Amino acid sequence: MRIILIMSLVLITTKVSADIWDYDVAFRLRHQQVNDHWLPDATATTLLGRGEVHWQSEQDISFLVQYDQVWAVDKEDYNSIAYWNKHSPIPDPPGGELNQLKFDWQFAANWRAIIGRQVISFNNERHIGNAAYWQNDQTYDALSLRFNNSFDLTIQYSYVDKVHRIFGDNSRSTVPKSDYRYQYNPVRSPEQWGNHQHQSHLLNAEYHPAPQLTLSAFAYLLDNRSLPAWSTDTLGFRIEGAEKPNKLKYNYHAELAWQQAGKNHPEQYHAWYLAAEVGLQYRSHRWDLGYEYLGQDNNFGFNTNLATNHKFLGWADIFSRYSAMGGVEDIYLSYAGRNGKLRWKLVGHHFSDVESHSDIGYEFDFELAWRYSRKLEFKLLAANYQTRSGLATAAATQYDLSTWMLSVAYNL
Repeated sequence: MRIILIMSLVLITTKVSADIWDYDVAFRLRHQQVNDHWLPDATATTLLGRGEVHWQSEQDISFLVQYDQVWAVDKEDYNSIAYWNKHSPIPDPPGGELNQLKFDWQFAANWRAIIGRQVISFNNERHIGNAAYWQNDQTYDALSLRFNNSFDLTIQYSYVDKVHRIFGDNSRSTVPKSDYRYQYNPVRSPEQWGNHQHQSHLLNAEYHPAPQLTLSAFAYLLDNRSLPAWSTDTLGFRIEGAEKPNKLKYNYHAELAWQQAGKNHPEQYHAWYLAAEVGLQYRSHRWDLGYEYLGQDNNFGFNTNLATNHKFLGWADIFSRYSAMGGVEDIYLSYAGRNGKLRWKLVGHHFSDVESHSDIGYEFDFELAWRYSRKLEFKLLAANYQTRSGLATAAATQYDLSTWMLSVAYNL
């Protein structure tokens, strides 16, 4: 909020000299069902409505305000975290909030400054992202500086003051009186809060030595004032590239990161992250084989609390329940194809426990999407998780779960 106030003062003192005003609206209607062998099944039908106003000046200055409102047909049929019940979680709570409010200034040939509530995403969003799969985005009150020489080098730095998480502004530090937990303990766990106060520094650099090759280095120093156990220092390196010597295209990426407890973390630990993927593409068909390793130390697993976690470790979201997780290994095989406006993807996962090397479980994911036009898209997603031994630190991994989701989106 402090950064938002500073931004407002800057806007008041800036000459708004006309130029280009844009207005836009969007929506996403979603129906999701979960068949959970641990918690009662869940059904969520939600509608996201988004409106935004964008202003662009002749002096390379722009302003964006974006407001989101989510409606739910019956919030009693699923656990949205903000409105808690005993059903399986689907973190799409009803409510409205200011999603973005940012001031963007191109103040030099290669430099931009962005201040206010904004989307921040780096690389493939494995560490920092906006979790756009859910109805409520994850956005940041931040000051960002970006250098781009228009050729081969991009450097981005953000100071984050506050994180607006997917659980929404209504998921406060105390539960409402309508919540059955109120009579026992009205205090909500910080893991479920909709907003976290930060004093965090994010630095990411990308270098393109060749058109099909990207080298990245990053340092994410998270100082989470609301939940110190999520304060981490993460340093890493990533390489991503492709080659097409003939009709076949070869894709690859690899990443290595090291994480330790941040300065206000209550404990000490060190954990490694490793990812590697190789792919083969022929025309509109692509196959990928990948491996992901999230290590652990002193009972703390490698933490990715600001990531777009839905994109990783399976779409059933077994491993993104925002609770303590141990180390996890994931070997996955995927196939993606496209035919005209229709595209599809199938992914198979094998999860293992880093400590015991035992099988945690298996998952099969499927996605089918039809883009009717540039703005209108229909999508079907399904995921089936089958447990084996599960993880001792995460009860959700010890039970089977299947889910499917159907959505129609306009201009999102």
